Amino acid sequence: MQTLKFSSRMLEDYISREIFMYLSKEEQKFLIETSILTYFNEAICKKYQPNIQFHNMMESILKKNLFVINLDENEEIYHYHAILTEYLLGIFDEFDDKKKRYLHNLASDIYYELNDYEECLNHLFIINDYEKIMKLLLEMPSTSLIFSYILRVPMEEI
Repeated sequence: MQTLKFSSRMLEDYISREIFMYLSKEEQKFLIETSILTYFNEAICKKYQPNIQFHNMMESILKKNLFVINLDENEEIYHYHAILTEYLLGIFDEFDDKKKRYLHNLASDIYYELNDYEECLNHLFIINDYEKIMKLLLEMPSTSLIFSYILRVPMEEI
């Protein structure tokens, strides 16, 4: 276990020193704030970060050979490798609670508009927005998945 912590710390130091510090502030902000998204594309980013020129940003990031994976070339859907995600989420966790809540709520709204209820719910559970969770569960088609989500809601919130 001690070796794992040491390795993780070494990897974090390496990413900070050799990769992250060479990115522009705008690239750093983009990576950190989008790290909570399981996947994203231009349409999602236009709503999530409307001031970013998505294609320019992705071109710049991809040229730097960061841990970014293109899930669908036609739709240009991306996500981050688990190593990069873990690093970025560590930085995201340092944001104040109000900003984290805002970004998770925004992500939830965007995924809801895309009818990706699972991603929507994941963000709502992170911020413990049980009122919105229950409302969404009532709107969703009945499947066995709904029951697994209901079990995650504290009894006093049902």
